[in-house]
Amino acid sequence: MAMSMSRLYDLQKFCRGERAWLVETTEALVRLESPTTDKAAVDRCGRELESRLGAIGGLVTRLTRPDRGDHLLAEFPAASLGAGGRRPSQILLLGHFDRVWPVGQLQRSGGDAMRLDTAIRGLAATDGRTSMEMSGGVDRPPLERSAGVVRLYEQARQVARELGSDLAEGGTGGGSDGNFTAALGVSTLDGLGAIGDGAHALHEYVEVEALPDRAALVAGLIAGMR
Repeated sequence: MAMSMSRLYDLQKFCRGERAWLVETTEALVRLESPTTDKAAVDRCGRELESRLGAIGGLVTRLTRPDRGDHLLAEFPAASLGAGGRRPSQILLLGHFDRVWPVGQLQRSGGDAMRLDTAIRGLAATDGRTSMEMSGGVDRPPLERSAGVVRLYEQARQVARELGSDLAEGGTGGGSDGNFTAALGVSTLDGLGAIGDGAHALHEYVEVEALPDRAALVAGLIAGMR
């Protein structure tokens, strides 16, 4: 059943109280830089995350991979049985800690990407008998607005309202790992992370002040799962 207002406000108060920890942890992981194809870099970030999850009670298992960064499985055992002697429902959270930029990008000028983009788009065939065409491809199924997705969104929106804000619904042409779970028929929401703009662009930013409330929203949604 859904959480009571008092418990939601307790979650919000806790997350706001942990603002410094949220910001420090996020900054530490970002500054480690972990490009997807650099196993050593991803594993370095993974070790930091493993340490932080362990410090808050997580039982962390490293799932090694030979050619890509290792996966982490963090389990938080329930402190006690629920009502009627039943164990609480299990909830699976998926996330990734790899990045899209190479190691050292934070120290380099942000103009490199823009210059590269301009250079590629300016390419032209030098032989009149040939032509150039640039195209992409689809590597993920669509995350469609199913009845299950709508129900989950309405549940998240109700939590947001009880915390004093509204949660708007929107769509984008981008993709995420949520596309895969949605294609399997699992109710899926994307975009519950930090509030900001400019994803993967030179002007990308996060609203630091909103991190605690965003964490409270996700915590309230998880706690009210049914």
